[in-house]
Amino acid sequence: HYDAEGKIMEEGIINDSAKYDGEIKWYYPSGAVRIAGFYRDTVPFGDWNEYYPDSSNKARYSYIKGKLSGSYKYYHPNGYLWTERYYKEGKLWNVLIINDSKGKPLAKGDLTDGTGSVKVYDENNVETALLFYKYDFLVASANLPNPSLRRLSTNQYDDNRR
Repeated sequence: HYDAEGKIMEEGIINDSAKYDGEIKWYYPSGAVRIAGFYRDTVPFGDWNEYYPDSSNKARYSYIKGKLSGSYKYYHPNGYLWTERYYKEGKLWNVLIINDSKGKPLAKGDLTDGTGSVKVYDENNVETALLFYKYDFLVASANLPNPSLRRLSTNQYDDNRR
């Protein structure tokens, strides 16, 4: 697919049903690859890569049967690893590391096997949110623009779901 100016925005394999099936790439207006991955009969699978406009790595992750699976690495624009997370059947299972923009470790929370907290940081290394998971479901989140919690939202969950 091309934009109105004739610049490529997307390329890939589309099957007889007009659905993605095979390698697919999306592009920035500059022509640099933005996202590259694979579909199998419209379902994401295999290794995916995202890039910043300068073509440096932004994220690397994998899908199995349309669900995030295994290591998910996200990078700061300067190339340092920002976070590495582990997904199990599409659910956030563990946060292995969170680094600041200079590669120094930041507090990550205590998420283990889908239960616990995850700290979220912005590009200036400021903690902006705290997420709470139970049995791999997000049950609460707190925005932290300053030391006091401005908003706490919770979702109902059933302790007997597992």
